[in-house]
Amino acid sequence: MSLALGALAGLLAGCGSRSGLYFFPEDAAPHEDAAPDAEPFDAAPPPPDCKRDADCDDLLYCNGPETCVDTRCAAGVSPCPAGDPCTMGACDEPTDGCSLVPLDADLDGHQPLACAGDDCDDSNAAVYENALEVCDYLDNDCHGEVDEGFAYVGLGSDLNLSVGFENAQTPTLRYDGADFDAAFDTWPSGISEVHYVAVAADGASASAPAIRADSPVLSSSPALEWTGSEYGMFFHYHPETEDRGAIGFRRLDADGDPLADVLILTNADPDKDHPAAAWSGARYGVAHWAFPPDGDHFPIYFMGVSGAGAVEVEGWELSRGHALPFVPSVAWTGASFAASFVEDGALVVAMVDADAESVIRRTTVSSDGGQASVVWNGSELGVAYGETDGTGPLHFEWLDGDGDIVSGARIEGTESATGVDLLWSGGVWAVTYQEEGADRGHFLVRIAEDIAWTSSPGLVSDDYAWDGPATSVTTAPRGYGVAYREGSGGLGTVRFRLAGCP
Repeated sequence: MSLALGALAGLLAGCGSRSGLYFFPEDAAPHEDAAPDAEPFDAAPPPPDCKRDADCDDLLYCNGPETCVDTRCAAGVSPCPAGDPCTMGACDEPTDGCSLVPLDADLDGHQPLACAGDDCDDSNAAVYENALEVCDYLDNDCHGEVDEGFAYVGLGSDLNLSVGFENAQTPTLRYDGADFDAAFDTWPSGISEVHYVAVAADGASASAPAIRADSPVLSSSPALEWTGSEYGMFFHYHPETEDRGAIGFRRLDADGDPLADVLILTNADPDKDHPAAAWSGARYGVAHWAFPPDGDHFPIYFMGVSGAGAVEVEGWELSRGHALPFVPSVAWTGASFAASFVEDGALVVAMVDADAESVIRRTTVSSDGGQASVVWNGSELGVAYGETDGTGPLHFEWLDGDGDIVSGARIEGTESATGVDLLWSGGVWAVTYQEEGADRGHFLVRIAEDIAWTSSPGLVSDDYAWDGPATSVTTAPRGYGVAYREGSGGLGTVRFRLAGCP
């Protein structure tokens, strides 16, 4: 028996590593000559999936014929071609057949524009050529406008931006792509101050008012202008030794924090107030009115100011006749400044050269024009205004880049528009104003670029301020943000509310 065991041991030793059989104690490491991937001698190979293609057939046509490759089943490839980018391969299992169907990712029955179809958004089944337009912030009918004809109204609750003050007024509002930025003035204990407030994009919260101009005597009437990287804030400002006001300026960052100290841009003789500004990319064009000691008329002045606040062109009288103390408005067209103001009862738009030095063209928009707002939309000027005495309807005029009137309209459903502010929102014009009649309050009207349609007035708030201008509007991710004054005389608050689809 010992001879037999010795013979077996010798046989195994002679086979060595070629045998593929290895014996290790349970916790011992393999011999250094062992094959690195060796398995225990009693491990059985996995059973084969198949021997022939028929073993892999799942009896379905549309996923293609399965095959047997090295005893393993390989998935098939659909017999229906994928097609070009504008078609989709379709397979019908019951008939074992293929077809190519036009691309229609949202299954609304319309191909995308890129495939010569009429669907301008193939990811949304509610959008295609001539679809029913509904108020949903979408261009349902692919006509290039959003919610055409629908009234936008106040949404949710309003915010009191002037918390802690019951005497706030003259709001100005901008949206910088992240949140809203508002400024207004207050009158605590007889000394007014200009405050800044940030409002969340969803209109749900606002920061506390922060002083940004605090003359020892009086500062008021702010106007914010966004340059693309910072704000220029212009305002009425009384130097400590003056009983009349000058035009002040301060740079603010996107969060409303000061980038520099207050600068005084003009003298205070005559008294100067209610500035409006536009940024050209090289300088601000600034218009404001003045109150001469004789009180006979309010001339409109125009000046050029650098981004740092240096006066490049001293203020010169833009108006020719007797201007009225309505707040002027300024826009940049890409080639010139456009300034609107009321002169001898007529609404005038003056085109001022890019250097802010001279008038190129004057256009009388209306012989009976009141508070107005002028905005450039990239190709035309829009001008929204009320009538001089504040008892007439809202009007809208459309001017070309040279200042020639192209078309105009009286906005139906409006009766006594004051405190007018105009905005171009990338597809339509939006006008906020307040009514002084029986149905008084703050309203928003939307107007097609070519005045092909106007929406009904949408009620933003039934608050009212008889001593406007009282509204300011700016676009939001959806709809608009509106800042307005509530209250009259020495009592009032500045409030904010989103406006959009009800």
